[in-house]
Parts: sequence; C-alpha cells; structure tokens
Amino acid sequence: MRRTVARVAALAGLAAAVADAAWAAPVQRFAIVQEIAQDAHAPLRRQDEFLDTSFYVVWPRQHVTVTLGSFANGAEWGAYARDARGSAYSVALRRRQGAFLSDTALDLQTEQRARRCVLSAGLRGFWPDEPEAGNLLLVPSAGLQMYYRAESYVSLLAARDPRRGTGTTFRIANRWTHGTDYVEAALAPRTDGVVNYSCSAHWWVLMLGYGRERDFDFTRLDRRVFWFGFLYDLHP
Repeated sequence: MRRTVARVAALAGLAAAVADAAWAAPVQRFAIVQEIAQDAHAPLRRQDEFLDTSFYVVWPRQHVTVTLGSFANGAEWGAYARDARGSAYSVALRRRQGAFLSDTALDLQTEQRARRCVLSAGLRGFWPDEPEAGNLLLVPSAGLQMYYRAESYVSLLAARDPRRGTGTTFRIANRWTHGTDYVEAALAPRTDGVVNYSCSAHWWVLMLGYGRERDFDFTRLDRRVFWFGFLYDLHP
C-alpha cells in the first residue's frame, strides 16, 4: 500500500519530494532514484530481491515518471490546476508491464488550503492484469496537513485497501523542513494490526530513505526497501 498512499496524497519520501515541485511555484526538477527492495516472506523459488531505477521530470503543472527494473517497468503522467485560493486539483495516469507487476492506475485528487492547513481527498482506480479480487479496485483517501515553524508540518492520511485481509491505513508523519531540506518520519498502522513505517531525508541534491511496506502496492509482498537518489532544480 505504500506507493498507493504516497501517490494519492503526494507524501512519503520521493513522491513528496517530486510532488512538492508540482504543487508549488512553476519550477522544473529532475530526479533519479534507485530502489533496493527485499520481500521478507517470499516463498521458495520466487524472486525476493528487486532493483528499480526511476526517472522523474517535473515542469510547470505536469510531471512524467519512467521506472525500469525487476519489480516495475512503466510510466506515469500527471497534471494539476490551481484555483484563485491556491487549492489544487490533479490527475495522474500510470501503466506498468513487463516486470513483477502489470497494472493500470488512475488517480484523482484535490488539496484545499485553509490558512495553515491543507485538506486532501482522493480516489484511485486500479486495474490489475491478474486481479486478486475484481478487475477494478477503488481506493478512497483523505488527509490533513498542519503547518508549523514556516514549512514544517505534521500530517494524517487515511487510505482504504478494498482487498480481503487488509484494512484502512492511517499514515501519521512529521516533516521537519529547513529551506528545501527536510527529514521525515512516518508510522502507518492498519486496522488489521499491520504497522508499516518509513523515514526519508533530502539535503542539497541528495535524497535517501528506508521503509517497511507490507502488502505493497496491491501485492502480498512484505517489502523492506532502501532508496537513494539525486534531485536537481533546473530553474531554482
């Protein structure tokens, strides 16, 4: 569920770092990220280690992501619009095929500004090529960010996994920010008793993070993932 939660709310590690460019002023950014993941409970004869490299490009009001690797080969395009109050409305379309995962996803999201708070709501339509429970999964989400000390904030995100044996995830995070640098820690308990977690940081052009991701992205994997990368402001 991590990438679902991260994409729906533009939170958690790299997704947040790149999404910040799209939700803020019209700047351009480019990022390269390497993920090293292991499935802690993989059965015998099934692949349990994955290497994926992702390329992110953000330009005014749009972004493109291309991922190549043993877990996910695919691409995503997204765009957003902003109203006079500074609230945002976004859409993203993703297709993955040829590695461990093959699926299509469509995300719709809005972020509504209210003084020092941002309220979010989203809906993901998810079409797996080999469905576990139905050809279409609908994943609703809702979130709240509360800012303090300039750009630092605490956040709460709730997202519902409609599959049996899972539940609703409540992701609680605190991001300490200084300029464009940050450190974030997150805890994500789920109503069935699973507890995921993650931590991430960005300094200068460097990014890194680590997380535990049970039932990752509508699979039954129990991932431990370490990632690092480089984020460049092309027009700071």
